[in-house]
Amino acid sequence: MSLAQDIYIQFLDHFSSLTTDELRTLAQSANEQAVSHHNHTMVLALQDVLKARGV
Repeated sequence: MSLAQDIYIQFLDHFSSLTTDELRTLAQSANEQAVSHHNHTMVLALQDVLKARGV
């Protein structure tokens, strides 16, 4: 497994433990701010958790 995949899985695990309201707050914050390429994996994991919850 690559480092990028491991980081993505760690973010998925973390975001899955948050409430839907907390996830929405994070998503709104990520949409309002420019996200650097270093944080792109974090945003993808956040979007995937939101999508899985049907939000």
